[in-house]
Order: sequence, then structure tokens, then C-alpha cells
Amino acid sequence: MSLILKYCPICNKSSDRIRFVGEFCESCAIDKMRRDVPTQAVVSQCRGCLRIRTKLGHKKLDKESLALAIAASVKSKANIEVLGFDETHADVRFTYETYDGNVALDARLRIKKTHEMCTDCFRRRSGYFEATVQLRGNPVRIESMLKKLTRYLERRNAFVSKAEDVVNGIDVYTSDKLVTNEFFKEYELKPGRSYTLYGLKHGNKLYRNTYILRL
Repeated sequence: MSLILKYCPICNKSSDRIRFVGEFCESCAIDKMRRDVPTQAVVSQCRGCLRIRTKLGHKKLDKESLALAIAASVKSKANIEVLGFDETHADVRFTYETYDGNVALDARLRIKKTHEMCTDCFRRRSGYFEATVQLRGNPVRIESMLKKLTRYLERRNAFVSKAEDVVNGIDVYTSDKLVTNEFFKEYELKPGRSYTLYGLKHGNKLYRNTYILRL
């Protein structure tokens, strides 16, 4: 059976010389796709922690997070992979899925950064807290527990808003009551607990937790 040849309507190359994508040779198809590739992407970066905004939240700036941010900015149908980047530009591979297989093309995009304050940094600066941990007892044990709690929170994107010296101990204000509760569970600690209503959100009551731990 004889092979039916295709001829590209742009350059007249035949399908026995070059791969075809639809009605066009791969080279001309890529040229057509390149016209739709943007030259710039807008990326929002937190002025505090320098993380960038993605559909998965604010993330540390790397190839994977930058690819997500670029995809949201340019609204491309292609799969986007960042090959490398610097302060102002990114080398990006756009891969298009077609009936004749994948077609990839590389482009250098200018990265335009806008600046904002992420939720975590805003909460840090505003002194936001969801729980109070009252550490009481031996000063050496209290200091050790404070360091342990601080490290635990920081590893889970939470933080200590402030720590105040009081009679017989320290009051520690933490940003995330769920993470604070996990800390006690992980270290098999059994503090006293109480709850205080402090507001409403979308009709739901918001509570702050208070823990007292004697050391």
C-alpha cells in the first residue's frame, strides 16, 4: 500500500521529510503556536517573606512554584515547565498536547513582579493569635518548653505572636490553635483547657483556646 503524503500549506514540506501536527509540518505548527506564547508573566510576591502567590497558596520561589504562578498569569492551555530563572526573566517550556503527540517549544519570559503582604506575614505583624499557652512552674523547664513549642510551630508555618512574662511563668500567644493542639498530642502533654468566644465569621462562632501547662 502506498504512503499518502501530506504537504504543508505554508512551506510545502512533505510528511515523508518531517513530522506533521494536524495539517501543518511540525516546524510551521510550532511557529503558529509561538505567536500565542506570551512575552511576560505577572507574579505576585510577598514583600515580607518573599514567597510567591500560586493557586496552592504562597510558596517559596522555585521552579515548581514559579511554573504555577506563570500558568495562572498567562492562561495558557499548554503544560508549563520552568527550566531556569533569575530576578527578571524565566526560561519556560510550553508543551501542547495534540492528536499527533506532544509539541514543545521554549521561550524566555519577562517576569513582572507585583508586591503584596501574604496572610502569614500580615498576621505576624498584626499580632494575630488563636491560642494562649500559659506555662507555669520551673523557669528552666518553662524556657525549654517555649523553645520546643516555637520550633514546632515554625516547622508547620505557624508562629509565636508574642511571649509575655507573668507571675510564675510565661503566657505564649500562638497563631494556630490546631497546630498548638497537635503539639500537645505529639509530646503527650495534658494541659488544662478553656475556650473564649471572640467573634463571628460567616455566621460561625470563633473561639480562642487557652491552655495551662504546669512544669
